[in-house]
Amino acid sequence: MQTISYDMIRRLTGAEVLGPAEGTVDKVLTDSRKAAEGGLFVALKGENFDGNDFAEKALLSGCQAALCSKRPDPIPEGKTVFLVPDSLKAYGSLARGYKRQLQTGKYIPVVGVTGSVGKTSCKDMIAAALSGKFHTLKTQGNLNNIFGVPMTLLTMDDTTQAAVIEMGMGHAGEIDFMASLAQPDIGVITNVGTAHIENLGSREGILKAKLEIVPHIKEDGLMLACGDDERLYAQKGRLPRKTEYFGFGAQNDCRILLSEQQSRGLHVVISYRGQTFDMTLATIGQHMALNAAPAVMAAVNLGLSKEQILKGMASYQPTPHRLALIPGDKWTVIDDTYNANPVSMKSALTTLSQMAGGRRIAILGDMFELGDYSQQGHEEVGAFAMSLASVDGLICVGERSQAMYQAALPLAKGRPVLYFKTVDDLEENLLSILKPDDIILLKASHAMGFTPLCRWLQKEV
Repeated sequence: MQTISYDMIRRLTGAEVLGPAEGTVDKVLTDSRKAAEGGLFVALKGENFDGNDFAEKALLSGCQAALCSKRPDPIPEGKTVFLVPDSLKAYGSLARGYKRQLQTGKYIPVVGVTGSVGKTSCKDMIAAALSGKFHTLKTQGNLNNIFGVPMTLLTMDDTTQAAVIEMGMGHAGEIDFMASLAQPDIGVITNVGTAHIENLGSREGILKAKLEIVPHIKEDGLMLACGDDERLYAQKGRLPRKTEYFGFGAQNDCRILLSEQQSRGLHVVISYRGQTFDMTLATIGQHMALNAAPAVMAAVNLGLSKEQILKGMASYQPTPHRLALIPGDKWTVIDDTYNANPVSMKSALTTLSQMAGGRRIAILGDMFELGDYSQQGHEEVGAFAMSLASVDGLICVGERSQAMYQAALPLAKGRPVLYFKTVDDLEENLLSILKPDDIILLKASHAMGFTPLCRWLQKEV
């Protein structure tokens, strides 16, 4: 990030300044354990923490200043506190103002990406496509929430020529907040699934939450949505921004003509605005073409040539733990352990069913934040797994996944269907279950701890 003056912080946040009123910061942080010279500590409040309790520690550990909603007592000598009623809102105002200042006299297009499933892969593909022309900033790791989006915007600097901002959410209003900061030129909604239905009540509630991005797209901007998603396509002609649709269906403005798994990657052919884009992507899963399509659309609308787009897409690399193929001498692991919901589970199972080699074994764990839909969602996944004739076995792990197991068992037709209550129970038995040349899909909600299980399996290869 570029240096920010105390005066700019005061103007953008409306803060009361306690301590020295002159100075600058060259980094912003929200974790007091990472306090550093020249840093501004932002005291955020979460469900289980209050950053105000750590402001004094951050200042004593090296930060020059802190943005707080509660006055530290005492304020260390020579340090500055910017006191505001709401530190999150002030943090957002600082990030939005900082981005606007960078964009003064310089066009830095922003693409905002949300959706129930696939938004991280979509973000990565859009960033790859844009890299064919622009030095592109994109959301890193899990910084796709109300705390992380301001942080991402504050990492923009003089080298940034485009930005791709991912927006996840757990509650209504969160995308509205993040999109108001990013103010995208192009918005993307990948789909409307059941992720976070526990907090939003229904798919209609989820749709409404995803559509919070639309009013914040610039008036002359563009909304891109998956036309194969019935709920999104039903919005055709009803949104306050120009909207184009992508998908496999003939109704879409951007059509996926081919998505074929090959040994060297995924062969995808896309038709958009009279051009045909033929590419092979470093990923697996035919559904991943639904992330490539909006990448092509965004790049075309931001002025990239076909050659630049194909060059950028050739550089795409999947984010770790998202359908990452890990070949080994003993067996092959598909690491999709970052997170899970019924839609992404079914997509991953479909990908597994299309893999060539030995037995195709799915190891699936609990899906969280499904609320009243939890049992039904797990049952749907279990039944779907057994509806795929080329899925050769299913292992269900976790208390919620007992429903998955019970739904799958009567449909198994002789295929092994097993249940373990905990990951530890699974580990004790797994090596006796697996066979050489197996292709193993690992997928569950992140809190299930499947990522360490994946690493353990790799060591056993």
